[in-house]
Amino acid sequence: MIAEALCAAVLALGMQNADNACKHMDVVVESAEKHGIPPELLVSLIYIESRWTDEAKSWAGACG
Repeated sequence: MIAEALCAAVLALGMQNADNACKHMDVVVESAEKHGIPPELLVSLIYIESRWTDEAKSWAGACG
């Protein structure tokens, strides 16, 4: 239920690559719960870091 709500929010906000975000939302929520952080925070972090682009690569070589 949380994943669906976050997907709807991402789509409603018109975030870049929202369709890709929704594809991964179940895993994001599961990971957030496993590590005790709010899923909204993890969604925001992923957006800032990669804009939900699977091929994103940082200056340090981190991917995804």
